[in-house]
Amino acid sequence: MHPELSFRLGSRLVAVGAYPLFISLAILTVVLGSYLIAVHRGLPRSRTLFCILLMAVAFLAGARLFDVLLNWQNYWQQPLRIIAFKPLGFAIYGGLVLSAAAGVAACRLAGLDPWRLADASAPALGLGVAFARVGCFLNGCCYGLPTSLPWGVNFAPGSEAYEYQRLNQTVLAFFQTAPKIQPLHPTQLYELLAGLIGALLAVSVLQRKFFDGAAFLVFIIWFTIFRYFNNYLRVSPEGGMPGYFYPAFYGLILLAAILMWNWRKKRASAAVQSVEGIVLVAASTCKAMKGELR
Repeated sequence: MHPELSFRLGSRLVAVGAYPLFISLAILTVVLGSYLIAVHRGLPRSRTLFCILLMAVAFLAGARLFDVLLNWQNYWQQPLRIIAFKPLGFAIYGGLVLSAAAGVAACRLAGLDPWRLADASAPALGLGVAFARVGCFLNGCCYGLPTSLPWGVNFAPGSEAYEYQRLNQTVLAFFQTAPKIQPLHPTQLYELLAGLIGALLAVSVLQRKFFDGAAFLVFIIWFTIFRYFNNYLRVSPEGGMPGYFYPAFYGLILLAAILMWNWRKKRASAAVQSVEGIVLVAASTCKAMKGELR
């Protein structure tokens, strides 16, 4: 674990926080990756860039507001933290929801198909999640519960994971209390892997002839299922939300994504049938006209 990374620039040694660095890389990856894939798939450059930048701003705002909702006690005494320009205190699904809403509005304004833009963003979202969780792992935050599995991780003293165990798990040892430090589930790395798998799934769907929106919905369905189960391996963030909140929230997102998948699939099938009907009518008309000419 390295919460601070050092780089040598000439004769100077520059130290950078691992978490802010990788969060910044995640944002850059999502914005740039979404733009390049969208342009490659034929979307207009300037209007696509406008929509993506607006979605990026909405993502940051939504992620911060959702974190405020979930962890209001962290902001109650310091309300200026809500608008603090720091890559700390973000909840990914709050960003996704507000970004999606802003994306639909921006695409309607710019005359773009929001589903095509959503498909272009899906692989980049997976890579962005992977970068972000590298930062979490190096920082020692977003950690899991104790485990006896061979890949359990011992986090260094001073990290959030270590302090959590020091304060919450103690054993009596002859007139004094000693911290019981155990290996923890590397839930950050689990989510990193899930992000990469989601990106590969999205790319695979994009390469096939699915309906517009399929790649994005596949990513959301896969990642939400993962988050639902990973939630039970992760130490719950300290906040005012009851224990059932996250499972219920992920369940609602999953249900909405599945319903949306069925709706999009039916619309695509209906469109194909309409096109086939038009082709058949046109072919019959042509045959009839040829018969009359004879």
